[in-house]
Amino acid sequence: MRVGLALPEEGILDRAGEADAVGVWAVLVGGPAGTETARAAAVAARTRYVRVVVALDLAAEHPVTLAEEVAVLDNLAAGRAAVVLDPHTDRQRVAAFRAALHGEVVGGVLVAPPPVQPSVPIWMGVPILALSGDVGLDRSALLAEHNPVAFVEWTGDLQILARHLLPELATVGFPRLVAELADRFAP
Repeated sequence: MRVGLALPEEGILDRAGEADAVGVWAVLVGGPAGTETARAAAVAARTRYVRVVVALDLAAEHPVTLAEEVAVLDNLAAGRAAVVLDPHTDRQRVAAFRAALHGEVVGGVLVAPPPVQPSVPIWMGVPILALSGDVGLDRSALLAEHNPVAFVEWTGDLQILARHLLPELATVGFPRLVAELADRFAP
């Protein structure tokens, strides 16, 4: 399972920078309809390694417009962009969005510039889990999740999340001993 961090409404740039520094795989950027890709672009400019995932509402804008915004985001992020869509989104809008984002002419329009990635990841219905901050309880909650991708709300120290929870989920049987040993040397 790949687990990323859902960014809060306030202080997203600082939190994204922290996530990037401790090796979190991805951050999820949301916000009011029409602001998501601009907020994600700011996160992309502030970070270097973390995947920048934007949660979009395809009902709020034309799918080709949103595809173009995501393509620009992918260029700004040097190929680190991804998209999360609501699973109840109209299938025709999703198809038009996918086609436009992947270089097909939709309604006489071709998205330019094209994305850096040959295929920008698009996930439908990714869960966002609120964690308690108790590593043991949170580990159990995450291990019970069966989606290949999830995002967590975490208000605590990101180093604890990155050291004690995320590697164990990404690597089956990750030894907790390594994380506990790391705590001794670099608390």
